[in-house]
Amino acid sequence: MVEFTKIRVAGATLYLVLFIVLIGCKEKQQFLPVTFSSAGVFSVNSGSLLEKKPVFYVYNDNGTAIKFFIVRVNDKAYSYFDICNSCKGKNLGYRTHETGIECRACLITIPYDELETGIGGCYPYHLKGEERDGKYIVSKEEILKLKEYL
Repeated sequence: MVEFTKIRVAGATLYLVLFIVLIGCKEKQQFLPVTFSSAGVFSVNSGSLLEKKPVFYVYNDNGTAIKFFIVRVNDKAYSYFDICNSCKGKNLGYRTHETGIECRACLITIPYDELETGIGGCYPYHLKGEERDGKYIVSKEEILKLKEYL
């Protein structure tokens, strides 16, 4: 009887570990590399930003990956770091859904329409950028500000 119980516990443990691994590996985010102009700015064509379809980017600063995303909401582009205050120690970032982004650490979904005005621990940090002359522009200086939050 004791041996059977050990087998059941081992089997249940194996299923639990497999479940956690599958959840954690689900939907790996694709990050596009960031390159800067000679003026120290990163830019993307504003027309390439689709409504409520975030595009994720990564800049490697001497071995530190700085991740962020740009999303168009109600025909205006915004940028955010791929990290929140509550979960920054885990640094798991967000996954995208049709209705919003979801914090990978605490599984809270934030509607796209609330990103700019919402407050709370799982909202992403704002990254200052602007639309100008058909481009969405973020300076290297602003991207490096992520280090202030870590």
